[in-house]
Parts: sequence; structure tokens; C-alpha cells
Amino acid sequence: MYSKKGLFVAIFFVFGLSLFILPGSGFLNSATTEASADINNSFDFVATGLEVTQGTQNLRNTVRLVAGKTTFVRFYVRANGHNAVTNASLTVTRGSNSTVLFPVNPGGEINVLPNPNRTIRNQAFLFQLPEALTNVGTIGLSAQVNPQGNINETDFSNNTFTIPAGNIGFEEVPSLDLVIYNIGYRMNGIEYFARDFEPALMVNWMSRALPVSQIRYELRKESIRDALGADRLPTCEEVNNFLLAKRTLDLQTPSSGITTKARYYGMVSDKGEFMRGCASGLPGFASSGPTGETLGGDINEFIGRWKTDNSYGDFYGAHEVLHNLNRLHAEFCEASDGTPYPNPGGSISPTNSGLDTVFGFDTKDGAIYPTNWTDNMAYCPRQWISDFTHNGTMNFIQNNLNQLNQPNYASLVAQDSLLVVGTINQGPTPSLELAPIFFVPNATDVTNNTSGNYAIVSRNSAGAELSRYPFAPDEIAEEESINSTPVDVPERLKITELVPFSAGTTRVDVVSPTGANLGSVNAGINNPIVSAVTVGTVTSGQPVTLNWSALDIDGDTLTFNIQYSDDNGATYRIVSAYLKAASVGNGVTFSTSIDPLDITAGTQARFRVVASDGIHTGSADSNAFAVANHPPTVAINKPGDDTTITFGESITLSADAYDIDEGLPPVSEMTWSSSINGNLGNGNELTVSNLSLGEHVITFSVNDGDGGVVTDSIAVEVTEERVRQSVNDFDGDGESDVAVFRPSNGVWYVNKSSDGGQLNVQWGQNGDIPVQADYDEDGTTDFAVFRPSNGTWYVLESGRGTMRYVQWGLNGDVPQPGDYDGDSKIDVAVYRPANGTWFILNSREQRFQAVRFGLSGDRPVARDFDGDTLTDIAVFRPSDNVWYIINSSTNTFVVKQFGIPNDQTVAEDYDGDGENDIAAWQPSNGFWKVQRSDSSVTQNFQWGLSGDKPVPGDYDGDGLADLVVFRPSDSTWYIRQSSNGLIRYVRFGLSSDIPV
Repeated sequence: MYSKKGLFVAIFFVFGLSLFILPGSGFLNSATTEASADINNSFDFVATGLEVTQGTQNLRNTVRLVAGKTTFVRFYVRANGHNAVTNASLTVTRGSNSTVLFPVNPGGEINVLPNPNRTIRNQAFLFQLPEALTNVGTIGLSAQVNPQGNINETDFSNNTFTIPAGNIGFEEVPSLDLVIYNIGYRMNGIEYFARDFEPALMVNWMSRALPVSQIRYELRKESIRDALGADRLPTCEEVNNFLLAKRTLDLQTPSSGITTKARYYGMVSDKGEFMRGCASGLPGFASSGPTGETLGGDINEFIGRWKTDNSYGDFYGAHEVLHNLNRLHAEFCEASDGTPYPNPGGSISPTNSGLDTVFGFDTKDGAIYPTNWTDNMAYCPRQWISDFTHNGTMNFIQNNLNQLNQPNYASLVAQDSLLVVGTINQGPTPSLELAPIFFVPNATDVTNNTSGNYAIVSRNSAGAELSRYPFAPDEIAEEESINSTPVDVPERLKITELVPFSAGTTRVDVVSPTGANLGSVNAGINNPIVSAVTVGTVTSGQPVTLNWSALDIDGDTLTFNIQYSDDNGATYRIVSAYLKAASVGNGVTFSTSIDPLDITAGTQARFRVVASDGIHTGSADSNAFAVANHPPTVAINKPGDDTTITFGESITLSADAYDIDEGLPPVSEMTWSSSINGNLGNGNELTVSNLSLGEHVITFSVNDGDGGVVTDSIAVEVTEERVRQSVNDFDGDGESDVAVFRPSNGVWYVNKSSDGGQLNVQWGQNGDIPVQADYDEDGTTDFAVFRPSNGTWYVLESGRGTMRYVQWGLNGDVPQPGDYDGDSKIDVAVYRPANGTWFILNSREQRFQAVRFGLSGDRPVARDFDGDTLTDIAVFRPSDNVWYIINSSTNTFVVKQFGIPNDQTVAEDYDGDGENDIAAWQPSNGFWKVQRSDSSVTQNFQWGLSGDKPVPGDYDGDGLADLVVFRPSDSTWYIRQSSNGLIRYVRFGLSSDIPV
């Protein structure tokens, strides 16, 4: 304390081996001294704004909202003076009703800063609106910070921000219906399919990014190898033709459940070779594209940093489907053939500052996408949906995908038709690629095409014209350079026509506007004959083998379509198309395998084999057989297992569910329950805020009503107060503990701050590297070591008392544990100096991430430098004294020159703003340099001697890192407490110990 003359008075507190000293004793020589302002005398919170977002929004809230879509509200607040932790409330008014909500931030609180950063999730309060408040109509919002007045302020009148009733509106938007094919092909004797999770990943991405409240989808899986007639990669045009034929045939059976507005998408693995994507039209009904772990070219620049799910098929597929929804390219990063795009550089935002600045918000995990993210219709990295694409897509869906606006095909006259599907290659010498033509009896024209200058001409065996069908082909939206090598693609036109059949037809010509014949299909006069259709053993989850015989008297080449019925032949849908084979007069036996994904349950199921000689068809059915009910597949994707929340805190539960027999299960079939609270509600996503105190088992259950019941469960603990996790807090009291690891015997010695007792744990051996952290998210640091000799992590989880071993790394790697995926659990990760690569095993989904960032000689410094709670990849380069950081919140590259070559990095949060500060300790003189992230001011402290080892941490539990060194020469810890300036030393350990 100070005397009236300003003299320092030293006060000693002796507790065992601890000594506290106030500043001024001469023990500490600090180049900077700061006085803490009294928060009760000069403090004020100021509410500055509300942002209502479903994925894309500005601060004026002018990006339109979709009724029934997951909706969050961000409440922006700043502090005049010091930062402080507090809570908030949000009152939502709808008509005469009002609902009060509380933040879903961890603990329901945030650390309010003088200059909060919109790019960081937890520097604004976050609320989730219940679904009932997002129905069609308008609402009003009023948010208040520090609502109970627990923190004294100079002015409470500026704590509230209000958007009057009627100013936030939710619009009706029809569902987006998709049929997604996992398209297989064969190369070098290997069959390639997309990984099973990738189609669902695409749907999930689109449901979060696009302005729709629901995506109804059906998954199918089929190899296109037999349709190609060769072992090779298909082109996107071939896949699209395949899909358009499927769609046309599907729509001949209204009971199939496929709507006329459905878009078809083909996903093709890049494991054999990369297939360029394209869409069948703008707008159109079919598109296709590649999928895999990584792309080449500009889009790959940061793919390992902005995509952590090991698949690019989601945003690529969305790009192609958006073409089908009439969206053109944003002409950036080599994208061409686009439309004028208003935002600079392809950004998702029209501006970089001000109220009109658009940010993306990912409802999956709360990730923030700032203005350096680009629109999905460009070819640039870091893709999301801009305000421009959002509004344009929403307009198209509202105007074109409402089922009431769809053509009434039932009113059309049904007639025997030929299904003609193909591609016209334009250029100096136009050419034609036609799929085999199939005769479709009693067909209605669902192609919805118009008359034009091209024509399909039917002729008889003498060449005489029987009929002429004029049509207008649609332009194909091609992708030129979204992969590593630009492709010069000629303009192409697609054909999908149901042409009225003329009796006696043996030849079909496609004629250009100049009258030139672009190509023909010829066939004999006789129909093919199909017989002996037999079905192999039907086993749940296994492919079904189908055999048949076929005969063509004219000796024509035959192509087969396979149809399936689960209702004894009342309705059929196509499950395999364009299987090619040559037939001769005496008949040939054929066989194919049908994927179980395409075989729905039925007690009287049948297959039908349809053969085409190019114009005429013949068919035969199998005998009836039974297919058992398929249980649904379910998986909880949010939150992660072993999540901890505080009492009253809202938590969003989200799961994926799919049923082969019915697609996305109805809401009534999807149920959430708690082992303590019982039933929580229905649907694949649910937000609850009334969980009781205790350890819950949260279960998601799907009951398909036919005996199929499947569940998935996670553990959620509800506590009275969230335990603050300090660095090296082995006893869970919110303070760092003095602790050492002794290599000679592999024992950890901990001087517990909670009660002064000592904890000894044998865990490790000589040569191990300590990697202590909270791996099980229980608020207590776990004992853990990385063993270079075998690249294995050994973790003793304190929450469960379980031992976990993970082989991850090589000898010479530098372990860098941290929470890289934002699930509040520590991920195992290593930095490999040999090639400057980070290898991260994400705990959220146990998926591998490799990021090339660093050079030989760099020192890895994995910390949370941007305050978004995710660990950032960073290195210190002694050769130029520069820190290189990838901020996870903005996915931007930060370069800061700080320190000298021999510095030891000691980055921690010294100013309590939630961000780790760049900091260095000089071994030669014990000098600390800290660049505060809250003000960018650099502070200098002399704390320690040559030979000391820095061990910063929060040893007094005030939320700020303290300056601490361990002195091997006397086995003493010297601690400067940030909370009160007291100095404490603790004699603990041996000179050979490793302080942790």
C-alpha cells in the first residue's frame, strides 16, 4: 500500500514456503507500472447493435430471413474503460407475446471489451431464437447488457439496444428438393465411389449456407461404368445426361415421391481422376461435380485452413446446384461467363467497414466468416454465400420452386414417346453425343421444353420422314478452372426431350438449324426380348444380384434399364440405367449388382429389366420377393460428447438422420430425451435451456414406425458455474498449480493451489515430453506425455480416470496440443520441422488435418491469438524475429516482428482480454517483453535470471497470466501475481525437473 508520502511499504506473508512481497521492495524491477482503475467509479457498458443472422447478414439486418430456418442474434456491446465479464438478456416480441432469452455463450457471459472485434464469436453475446419465433411474420428485439445491474456503472441508460416490432421479418421459402447420386466408375480395375459421408456433408453445408429452411433429399448410389461401356472417368455431361434420363423416368411415376421441382446432382470421387463439374442449364435440373480431400489451384491456397472436414464436395456441389437455380459465376479467380457482381474481389460483403458490412455466420459451430471470404459462385478460396447470391437465390426459389407453381403434368395427354438425351458440342464442326434412346409407353412430357430451331426427325426403314419434333436445347454451365489446370471448353448444349413415337420408326436424326444432320440412331424393326429375370439372395445392407436373358432378332446392340418396385409392380422407379451389352440372335445371359441404398423395403418387391435397341424396347419382370425394413441411420453432430454447460445456459442439439425407405424422417419420428429431464422435444435440431443440474445422457432416437429404432447418445454435464480452465490447473480450482515432471522416474509432482497438498502421479518415462492439457473437458488439466521414440501420446484423463494412447507423430516432431476444431477438447497435434507441416487430429470427428505452415528452424507457438477459443497455428522465426500466425476466426495471415533470435516464446493472456499476447523471455537477462493484444502496447519487465525457466500461468485465479520463473539452481518458483502485484516464491522440485 502507499503511505501519504507515496513511499512503498513491504508486507510479508509467510505460509510455509510461500512469500508475498508488494511492489517497491526492490525484488521486481519493472519498466512499466500500471494502476488498475476502480471499475465501480468509472465504468460503463454501451449497447451498440443487434445482428439477426441465419448465415449471411449485415448490421442493418437487410439480408432477408427465411421462416423456419435456424436463427441467431448477435448482441454487440462495448465497455468504456476496463473490460469486464457480465451477462445479457434478449426480449423477443411477436404480436402481443414476449419471450425472454439468455445467451448461449459459454456460461451465458462474455468478457466485454473496450474495442470488441466482430470477427470473434465470443466478443458479442449470442442468442438462438426458438423455431416458433421464426415462423412467417415479424418480430421486435430488445437486448440489455448487465440486466441485473450486478456491475456498477456510471450510466445504465445506454445498456439496451432495441429493434422495434415489425422491423425483423421472416418470409416463406419453399423447400429445396434434391436427388443425390453417388456416381461410381472404374479405372485400372478399381471401382471408385465418393465416400459415404460426402453426399450428406454437401446437404449439411447447403442447408446452412443457402436461404432455405428445409432441404428434402434422397440418396442413391450407382456405378456408371456399364453405361460408359469402358473403364474410364465419365465427363460431367455424361453424368448429367444420365441424371436427366433418371429424372424424366422418375417423374413418369408420381407415387415415387420425386417432385417436379427436384434437382438431381451427381457426386464423383476424384480418387481415380478429377472430373470437371458442370450444370445442365441455367436454370436446369441436373448437375454434377467432383469430390475428394483437396483441390488444386488457387482454391487450394488455404483449403487446409478454411476446410477441416477433408472434403471439398460440399461447397463444389452447392456451386453446381446454384447454377441449376439460375445463378451465374462471380467473375473472380478465373471464373468466367458470369454476371455483374457488386462486391469487390468476389467478397461476400459489399464493404469492409460500416453498417453494410456483411459477415457470414456458420450455424454448425458459430464460426464467423468476415469480408475476406468469397462468394460460392467465384473460384476463390474461403467460400460462403454473399448477400447478392443469398437474395438472388431466395427470389428464384420463392418464384420457381413453390409446388403450386409447378406444371400440372397430370393434365397433360399421355402418349408413347422416345426419351432422347444427349449433348451438342458447338464449334466449327458441331458434333453430337447421344445416350441410348428408350421407348417410354404412355409418357407425359415432363421435360417442359419449348420449340426451337433444332429438330428430332423420326424415319422409317426406307428413310422417309415420319415426324419432325422441333426443340430448343439448353446451354450447359461449364467449369473452366476450378481445378488446378484451366480447361478450354467449347460451348455445349444439352438435349432432354420426350418425342412422340411414330410407328415404324427405325432411325432418329438430330438436325441443326442449318438442316445438317448432327447424328443418328438406327435400329431394326423388331423389339428386343427379355426373359428369365431372377433375383439372388436378398440380405439386408448387401448388394442384390440380378440375372436375366435377352434376345434381339435384328442383332442390335442392347442397352438395359433396371427398374424396382416395392409394391408388387403397382409403381416402378429406375435403379440402374444404360447398362450396355451386345446381343445376338440366340440370346445372352446378363448380370448386374444393385446397391442396397436403392432397394426400399417391401413384402412384394420386384425388378423389371427394360432392354432398348436404340429405339424399341422390351421388358420382363422378376418374381416377387421380400425386402426387410431398413433401420434409419443417425448421428449427433452437435454438441460434442462430454460437453459442460452452466445451469440455465441454452444448448443446441443437432443430429443427422436418414432412412433408405423414407428419406429424411418426419419430425414426429425424431425424438430427443435426457436421462434426467425425460423428453426434450422432436426434430433433428432442438434448442433447450431448462436442463437440470447433473450429468445427463442426451439421446437422439429415430423410430420409423416399422420396427426400426436407432439411437445415438452424448454426455452433457450441467453445473452451477462453469469452471474456468487455467493453464496447468491439476486440481480444478481455476488457478495454475506449481508442478514438475521428473524424467528420472517419470513422476509428476504437483503442489495443489486448492489446499496446499501435494499430488504425485507416475505417468511417463525418461525421454518423454510433457503435454499436459485438459483433454476430457472437465476443467482439470490431465497428465500427458508425448514419447518421441514411438510417436505416441499417453493421456491420463482426470474426468474418467481412463488412460488413452494415441499414435500421432514421429521422432523429431514438436507436440502442439490445442483446441483446433472448437469443441472445447484438446486435439493432439504435432509440428514437423523437417517440412514445416502441422499434423492435427481433430477430436470432434477424429479427422486428420495437415497444414503446411513454417520453415525449418521455426519454433511452433500454438495459442489462441484472436480470442475465438480456437487454437491458432503460429510460428516464431528466429532468422527474422517474426511471428507468423493464422487467425482461425478470420482465416487471415498475421505477420508481426517481435523479439530477438534467442528469445523463448511465452505467449499467454497477460491482459485478460481472452486473447493470448505475443510475448518473449530473454534467457540471457531474464527480460520479459509482452505485446498486449487489448491495446498493442508493448510492456517490458525484468523478472528472472540467466538459467531460469519461464513458466507463465494464472497462479492467482484472476484470469490474467502471471510472470513466473523456475530457478533450477535453488529449485524455487518466483511468481509475480497480476491480481494484486504481490510476489510469491515457492521452493518445489529438483534442479533436473521439468517445470510444467
